[in-house]
Amino acid sequence: MSTSQIGVSANSDQVHAKRSLWVCPCPIALHCTGRESTCEFALTYTHAMSEKQSPNQSEHQRAPWDDYFMNIAQVVSSRSTCHRKFVGAVLVRDRMILSTGYNGSIRGMPHCTEVGHMMENDHCVATIHAEVNAILQAARNGINIDGSTVYVTASPCWNCFKSLMNAGVSRVCFGEFYRDQRIFEVAEQLSVELIHLPLKSSLEQAE
Repeated sequence: MSTSQIGVSANSDQVHAKRSLWVCPCPIALHCTGRESTCEFALTYTHAMSEKQSPNQSEHQRAPWDDYFMNIAQVVSSRSTCHRKFVGAVLVRDRMILSTGYNGSIRGMPHCTEVGHMMENDHCVATIHAEVNAILQAARNGINIDGSTVYVTASPCWNCFKSLMNAGVSRVCFGEFYRDQRIFEVAEQLSVELIHLPLKSSLEQAE
């Protein structure tokens, strides 16, 4: 055997050893050629993974702070126990979360989801609203919320709005309008910001 033949044989062994370490991700691996260069699925998979691992940084957009906290309020709302309306509230100051709240029954009492609603004038009165629960949670923990912003998935009802104002909340961001127009008139008189931040679907949040 010539020297050149030995060299070719050695190189072939190295290539074979290198290929043997590669595991094809093809879901039909039994019928796959086992070669990365010829398996159509493997080629597509490898390309997709390389793009995922090395994203174009210029395309990445960080969520604005208001959207960030409203998204959190939406998650908080998933804890609500009154299925007539799921509402979440987050109290924030200096970009720090102070307290959260969602609409639910009195502490220690059964939930609407367990025993039904306590209806008066077409409203369930068994629950404490999200905004008030956020205020109470802060009070229980000795947290000052003066000058804070509330992010709430639905605009405050009249009673919740009054509580927020007397608690010192200076800015209200809501996801959808609920029912009381008076809050807009009084907010203007008090020079309190009242901002509509439309809620985003889970798909929009993921983009």
